[in-house]
Amino acid sequence: MTPIRRPPPAPRRARARRPFRWLRRLLLVLGLVFVAGLVVLLAAYNFGQVEDVVDSDAATPAADDNTVRRGRQIDFEQTTGGETIFRVRADESIETADDVSHLLDVVVDLFGENDRMYTITSDKARIDQQASAASFEGNVVVSGWKSLRLLTRNLDLAGGGAQMISPGTVELHWTLPDGTALVGRASRMRIDRDEDFVALTGGVHIRSEPGAETPIRLDCERLTYRRSDNLLRATDDVDLRWGGQELRTHALTVFLREDGETLRLLRARWDVRGMLRQFDDAGAETTVAFGGQLLEVEPNEDNPEYRKTTLDGAGEEAVFLDLVQPDGAARRLEGAKLEARSLAERLVQVEGFGNPLQLVEYLAMDDRPWMLRRACSDRGTASFQPDGTIGQLFLEGQVELRDEQVTVSGGDRALIDTITNRLDIEGQPAALYAERGELIAPKIRYGRGSGILRAWEGVEATLPARSAAALGEAPFADGDGPVRVVSREAVWTQTPESFSFDGDVRAWRGTNLLLASQLRGDTGQDRMAASGDVKTVWLPEARNDVRPVERIEITAGLLTYDRGGGLLTYENDVLVEQGERRIRCDELRVTVSDGGSARRMACLGDVELDDPIEAQNVRGDQAIYEVAERRIEIAGEEVVLVDGAGNKLTGAFLDYDLESGRTRMRSRVPDDALVPPGGPVEAPAQGSAAPPETRSAPSDPVS
Repeated sequence: MTPIRRPPPAPRRARARRPFRWLRRLLLVLGLVFVAGLVVLLAAYNFGQVEDVVDSDAATPAADDNTVRRGRQIDFEQTTGGETIFRVRADESIETADDVSHLLDVVVDLFGENDRMYTITSDKARIDQQASAASFEGNVVVSGWKSLRLLTRNLDLAGGGAQMISPGTVELHWTLPDGTALVGRASRMRIDRDEDFVALTGGVHIRSEPGAETPIRLDCERLTYRRSDNLLRATDDVDLRWGGQELRTHALTVFLREDGETLRLLRARWDVRGMLRQFDDAGAETTVAFGGQLLEVEPNEDNPEYRKTTLDGAGEEAVFLDLVQPDGAARRLEGAKLEARSLAERLVQVEGFGNPLQLVEYLAMDDRPWMLRRACSDRGTASFQPDGTIGQLFLEGQVELRDEQVTVSGGDRALIDTITNRLDIEGQPAALYAERGELIAPKIRYGRGSGILRAWEGVEATLPARSAAALGEAPFADGDGPVRVVSREAVWTQTPESFSFDGDVRAWRGTNLLLASQLRGDTGQDRMAASGDVKTVWLPEARNDVRPVERIEITAGLLTYDRGGGLLTYENDVLVEQGERRIRCDELRVTVSDGGSARRMACLGDVELDDPIEAQNVRGDQAIYEVAERRIEIAGEEVVLVDGAGNKLTGAFLDYDLESGRTRMRSRVPDDALVPPGGPVEAPAQGSAAPPETRSAPSDPVS
């Protein structure tokens, strides 16, 4: 504000008259000039008439014998060192014999540092020189701010004029930078001139005027404004609402920039609760509710529409951020601290820290929320879609997740993409638990919508009986408990329900084992296939009347299992080993009993049996092994038996008892020969040479 210039001096009047003695008293009361060791000289300038006799229409109080002096059109200015200290203007003044001065239609300008000025206007003013007190009555208006005016019926000056106090109702008129007009009321007011400080107390209620584009409402018990610090503070039961937004707290502080209008920082403390409403381009609404112990909102200096918001629990409680869509789908972020970034009142990103930080997805039901998914970690970052929903959530540090289908524990990092409904987790091996089994791996990807789960870089899986049904009754999976699998990679699908393990696959249950490059299973169809250097190891069912059986090891290029048909098929360079005995063939079919034991094994195509124990080698077209009876029947167009001495026998059928080592060669296939899966063995062609029946040792009886 431009300083008011001192008017030119008027002709000097006689000192004896002192027509404005009360102004010197007012100067002292207001406490605006304190110069140590100097005598304050006041210059009075009379722009009206000064009389000793009061007219009949004099101002209050009415003229009587107590009236000493009266003046009209008062305009007085006090300066010190070339600086204006205060200025008083009034239409009329009366000074009484008891040193009380009365002014009518008063305007008082009080000047402070940095060209700051308060202006007080009122219908009446009363200055008591003996009590060093002053008061204003009637329509009292206090102004001096760019856009704030305070109205009251009574205003008292105290503290040597440093304080202005209104003991009654105060009316507030405030215009915001965007032009929104606010009106309000308070029970009491105090203004500290030296501190440049305003306090409204006793219940403060502020509202925007009707028709405002964005309705605003503020209720609190105390509202203060310190102009020197550009600081506005509301305390005790603060309830702030603007548009569809709400904020409730015990203390709200607004820090303004140097212009006194632009927001620099908003801070709310203790029991902070609030709600925001966001709308996407189509008008769909997302409700954002939040709570904590400390809230800070800091606009970017270059772009005020870009804001950083911090929500802190101050070590007392977890803070939360709830996002609820119209259809009831909701997500909650909860932790020790949340830092949000928004643009044009839309959330863009939220970074969270906590013990732990949690994301909870739920359906907002009337009776209680229905939990859909919960994820937690030490910290995380959420990015938001234009409609206010979370697009992606990145988690770090001891990640855990639980939803209706899976539970994940462990891992250093995780990415939840709510758009594609996908979870990626990696770091230290994470464990995933689902109805179809448990899976541990350094990297896991789970599609919640598709039901596809992928793990890689070293997988350990545990398949319960239901998920392992595709191989649960295969001989190599026979036994009690779940089937365990390790591999480099794994893929599980929900529809159809299946699994796939790739790279150095090892599956086992108890002491039974399968090795392969790849293992695939279809739980719905109860089928399984293994390929690439397949090897299975299992222990056949033992009979009480024989010696302990030896393990059976089978290697092949391909393995398939049809649980429904009870058939296990090995193909491509099949090798069957039991103890020191070996059988080679092109294809091996194993008939499996209901209990999962291998009942019959049929080796087809270029069969060769090598028995170092009995020093015998047999070749044929097919061999059928009765596992429990430890008996092999070998048939073909030409079955050749060579013993350790080099003796050679040929025929069409060989019966080999592995328990006793005895063999019987026949010229044709007997009618009671074992039938392999796929049909009976064809007889040799007519006219072919057929050697007589033989036995391996002349001393043994022919059976």
